[in-house]
Amino acid sequence: MGIVVAYDMYKECCDGLLYATTWKVDVKHRMSSSEFRMKLSKQMLEYDPKKNLYNGDDKQRSFTQNHKVRRSNDDNDMESCE
Repeated sequence: MGIVVAYDMYKECCDGLLYATTWKVDVKHRMSSSEFRMKLSKQMLEYDPKKNLYNGDDKQRSFTQNHKVRRSNDDNDMESCE
């Protein structure tokens, strides 16, 4: 159900109804429902809370079990610690 709602929100953004017309995408360039699901699946598989990119990532176990020195947002620090 969440994927259906996310796709509906995507279509609203593509229509340019939410914020500005800068988000508007022509109908012929929009992703189909199956393309949207595939891209969403790929993003979910590549997601890593250890990178601390989103709000709440710092509360997840995979982030908190790292040593405090390794919890930096700086990408250079993360690469040197791994």
